[in-house]
Amino acid sequence: MRTQGNRILVLSHGTPHPHRGASSVVFFLYLEALRSAGYCVLHVSLNDRDIGSDPDWDEYLEAIGLGDDFSVMRETLPHYFTISRRERSICPTMPGPGLISEIKRFDPDATVCFDILAAALAKEMRLPRLLIWLGDLVYQSSWYNALYDAATEPKRVFRLPKTWLYCVFWKNLYRKVLHGEKNVVVASKSSEKLIDELGALSRYLPYPWPDAGTRDSSGEKYPVPTFIMFGTLSALGSKSAFFFLLNKVLPILRKQWGSGGFRILIAGSRNMPDWAKTKLEACREMQFLGFVDDLAGLVARCHAVLAPIAVPVGNRSRIVTAMSMGAIVIAHKNTTLGNPELVAGENCYLAETAEEFAGYMRQASDPSHQPWLLGAAAREKYLQTFEPSTATRRFLDRLRFPFSQ
Repeated sequence: MRTQGNRILVLSHGTPHPHRGASSVVFFLYLEALRSAGYCVLHVSLNDRDIGSDPDWDEYLEAIGLGDDFSVMRETLPHYFTISRRERSICPTMPGPGLISEIKRFDPDATVCFDILAAALAKEMRLPRLLIWLGDLVYQSSWYNALYDAATEPKRVFRLPKTWLYCVFWKNLYRKVLHGEKNVVVASKSSEKLIDELGALSRYLPYPWPDAGTRDSSGEKYPVPTFIMFGTLSALGSKSAFFFLLNKVLPILRKQWGSGGFRILIAGSRNMPDWAKTKLEACREMQFLGFVDDLAGLVARCHAVLAPIAVPVGNRSRIVTAMSMGAIVIAHKNTTLGNPELVAGENCYLAETAEEFAGYMRQASDPSHQPWLLGAAAREKYLQTFEPSTATRRFLDRLRFPFSQ
């Protein structure tokens, strides 16, 4: 006899991966949890590039492990979506009839949709019992990306009207897809109100994130006040962090410690914005390291991890990584809009102004303030919220929600 709720269809765009990317890692951990929980899973992965040019695909298959109760189908699309000016909305690209037939043959009891385009496809195909997971809202992140680009390259100001219209189209898609949905999970706390205003019921859940390995944050530090920023350097969070740090905090630090009296290390992948690279190269106190193999070891020798991310959207995985390390985190207060697990004076320093941020950097470099106690509390909060077994258990509870109604 077939067990109700056992067959789960998962729709995603892009390739999940065990340790590379942000949403890719989150998707992988959720898929791994579904398999471990004993569900019969069909994962449909939609990609906009051919499998021959995607080495991550083989790594995903090897890591997840295929079997009778876990199968994967992949389809390459020419593009993920088109823009309909007539409907003033984004239109997802539908997969071919062969894949749709396979989905119907699988006959899912419920469907997990990783982000809005997957949810749009599920609604078009009238799939049952949707659990919709949303990361950063595209219409928000696209707009803030454009604002930072315009602030650093004035000629881009003329692109803002077009970007604004593009964001309107995306918001229309969110409204169309989500209206009436009662089982929406958001990865950023600030998204709850926005999604509910579109006619859905959403709930913030901390997402699963790998344990980067804790080190003793009270151990030996560099002889001069040394701090580190890390993450995907081309991402919105980095644009915001560079803008706040280089334009507002750096001049205060030079008054505070003198020229060359402190160090800020930059670690991460992908190219940083050109304007930030130019300023960084002219700054003797800042050093670009690129990708670092033993990031936890380097962080342990620094006095704090800096997250001067003033943009009021998102729940930054770089902060969660630092929390998992038991690192001392100095962040902009706006980061708590997405990550409410950050509590000022309890597990991190939170600054609203550049002056406060510089002051907390001084405190973190002074052992008399025992800043490592914040790092220990951050590690404990990570274990209670973002640690994979904890976070995925809450997600699986939401998956069972439709069958309890």
